[in-house]
Amino acid sequence: MLFLGTITNVHAQSQYIFQLKWGSYGTGNGQFNYPYGIAADSSGNVYVSELFGYRVQEFTGSGSYLTQWGSQGSGNGQFDRSLGVAIDSSGNVYVADDNNNRIQKFSSSGAFLTKWGSFGSGDGQFSGPAWVAVDSSDNVYVSDASNHRIQKFTNTGTFLTKWGIGGTGNGAFNFPMGIAVDSSGNVYVADNGNQRIQKFTNTGTYITQWGGYGSGDGQLAAPYGVAVDTTGDVYVADCFNHRVQKFTNNGGFITKWGSNGAGDGQFNYPYGIALDSSGNVYVTDTSNHRVQKFALGYTLTILAPPGGTTNPPQGVYTYAAGSSVTVTALPSSGYYLDHWDLDGSNIGATNPLSVTMNKPHNLVAIFAPTQSVPEFPGQTASLLAATFAFIAAFYFSMKRKKGTSTIQQKDQVNN
Repeated sequence: MLFLGTITNVHAQSQYIFQLKWGSYGTGNGQFNYPYGIAADSSGNVYVSELFGYRVQEFTGSGSYLTQWGSQGSGNGQFDRSLGVAIDSSGNVYVADDNNNRIQKFSSSGAFLTKWGSFGSGDGQFSGPAWVAVDSSDNVYVSDASNHRIQKFTNTGTFLTKWGIGGTGNGAFNFPMGIAVDSSGNVYVADNGNQRIQKFTNTGTYITQWGGYGSGDGQLAAPYGVAVDTTGDVYVADCFNHRVQKFTNNGGFITKWGSNGAGDGQFNYPYGIALDSSGNVYVTDTSNHRVQKFALGYTLTILAPPGGTTNPPQGVYTYAAGSSVTVTALPSSGYYLDHWDLDGSNIGATNPLSVTMNKPHNLVAIFAPTQSVPEFPGQTASLLAATFAFIAAFYFSMKRKKGTSTIQQKDQVNN
């Protein structure tokens, strides 16, 4: 009998892999006093606001400190609770200056450019502006939290439109927080008190919603930051569940990561979330006073039937998307590597083999004896190798059929 070994979750999902972190509690360069809003520019630099640090800090994508600006106050360039951060196509930085009830606009190096807003409920006024987003035309959207509405402006602060009232119905809000705009101009809002995400056109027409209070997949507990990638998938900082959830643009659950704690990949109240142009995800891990960076990863499932082993050994591994993984076949005495089977296709016997992680892969090393085996009289080595390959392919096929429904629901990234 040919024994193929046990591989769990052969069609394993794409995942997000912890890459690095930076920050600690304090007021020094690169330290944080409750980091809150976060945004990444087209060069991959990352801007972080601090709830009680009253400043914005700029870093490289690897966490190296670049510059900062701001202090506590109400003057130009000062803040009283700096919350959401957004960046326009020219690299200008917009900050929701919460208790000053205004939006401030800066150059990428922190030079003050303009401001707008005052306390109130009229057009262009705010009551606790919490978050800010910019669309491809550089229009600015503000979640006017205590007025339970969204306001839209030009990039110089001219009022354009608004939508929302307090409530639980479609298009109503209970303290809207995070806001993001996709490449088609659709607007996603974290309706914090209603434990849901709402989707609108860029003029405020309601489209759909998802969520509901809880800790299950697709449920939310105080959603704050929202971000959208280039494919339209939506990322939510599910704050009180201490995790990030990823959805399709209509709310289909894709994946999640995180748990409560201070370890790598754990969170203690994540508030802000942003993506760079490479698809890396940055999260303000607020009560841990740090930023964490994650990269998309794909699984490589390696299987070695009798006749040899591999390095890495057979098992399921996760690697960063786009990376190259070297796998070496190690035939046992009396066997040789006949070929590799990658995702059901014979790709030859190159050894070692380099696999590009552009999606989840299944890799099988097919070994064959160097001469005919007595238990199979008259059968050639190549025929035996073909038998191994057929059984391996059948094995993966059965796993695929078994896991199809789960994968379709949970990993649309793999489609």
